[in-house]
Amino acid sequence: VQPHVPENAISEDPKGSARLAAFGRPVPFNYGCLPQTYRDPQQMDELYNAPGDDDPLDILDLGGSTVGVGKVVQCRPLGAVLLIDEGQADWKILAVNVDELGPLAEARSIEDVERICPGRVKQCLQWIDDFKQSKGGDKATLHFEIHDAEKALSLIEQDHASWRSLVAEAGAQGMARGHWVRAPENAPAQPKALCISWAPLCAVPGYVSKSPYIFAGAHRSTNLVPILAARRSSSRVGTILRNEGCLLRGAIGLRS
Repeated sequence: VQPHVPENAISEDPKGSARLAAFGRPVPFNYGCLPQTYRDPQQMDELYNAPGDDDPLDILDLGGSTVGVGKVVQCRPLGAVLLIDEGQADWKILAVNVDELGPLAEARSIEDVERICPGRVKQCLQWIDDFKQSKGGDKATLHFEIHDAEKALSLIEQDHASWRSLVAEAGAQGMARGHWVRAPENAPAQPKALCISWAPLCAVPGYVSKSPYIFAGAHRSTNLVPILAARRSSSRVGTILRNEGCLLRGAIGLRS
């Protein structure tokens, strides 16, 4: 996802893909990001005293099934880990795809994942660390401490609030801090939405609740949060949903 490009166009990162090919080990998980979230570099992380990475919040699907490019699915957040990359706090939400046919779809905690698939979490985190360290001079440190689901949801809420602040800063062209966050003021007002396979408790197109517990038309009582499902590559890719003139970069959905 290209945050600075109108409508957040999705394109391959040739440099990142080349590095991934040179690394020579396939990505063992699905990787994406939550729409309507923003890791604010002007806010310091309360645990690690590092600024946000100026991007949407990342998500890592621990399931074993490959999710297609741009696929919208439902996921359950189980925890979070932090990567300090070039001095910035790049949190990763750990989740499972609840629509997957495999046994991990039933996991409701990191402990469940370890019981069902021993070593799975370590496999995914070790791949990230090895990949980051494979390039000499990369200033990245993965903290292997796994925070619980409560911390994961707190990060989602915090970064959604940061996104709403970013939207409030947008000028007439829909840009804020170099990010394209909404349609220009002279653009057609009619919102558009991609058809998705689950029915949120409130309509997605054209509506964002004032409540901090609702994200992109999905009510917190079911912990549904649309996020971006990406292919197994180094680049974030996926669908784009339009809501209230703003793009949802995304998504894998979160469910309790």
